[in-house]
This record gives sequence, structure tokens and C-alpha cells, in this order.
Amino acid sequence: MVSPGQYETLLLRLDRRLAEAFRSFGIHNCAWNANPYLSAYASLPNVAYVDMGWNTDLRRARELFPQARRAVIWKRAASRWMT
Repeated sequence: MVSPGQYETLLLRLDRRLAEAFRSFGIHNCAWNANPYLSAYASLPNVAYVDMGWNTDLRRARELFPQARRAVIWKRAASRWMT
């Protein structure tokens, strides 16, 4: 796991090169809360899939990625809490 700053400084340019090379690009985030990364992800072209944790602002993710498939990683304990 890298911080949002590390992602933008070290990895975003590499993800951009990959995203530009393919028609569809998917993003996986291991954090339960991907909010700090969403703006950087939204700057990438061709995002077709975003994988994020259940604490992520899903409304914002939908606004930033209206055409992408959005998947939520759901903790078993969280599912008990939410029901």
C-alpha cells in the first residue's frame, strides 16, 4: 500500500502509460477507503473498472467514473454491521 502522495509522485505516470496503451484500464485499491486516491484515478484515460473498499464515498466514485464498473470490497464484519 502506498500513500496518495506516493501514488501521485511515483506510480500515477506509470498507470497513465498503461491506461493509454489499452482501450480499457482497471484499478484496484487495497484500502478500505479509496477517497484520497479517486481524483488521481479520475485523471487517467480509459478507466473501465474501479475496485475499492466499502468505506469509499461511492456516490463520488459514481460521479467520477460514470461509465466504469465499480466494485466494492466488502468486509464480512461490515456486512454484519450493515444488516
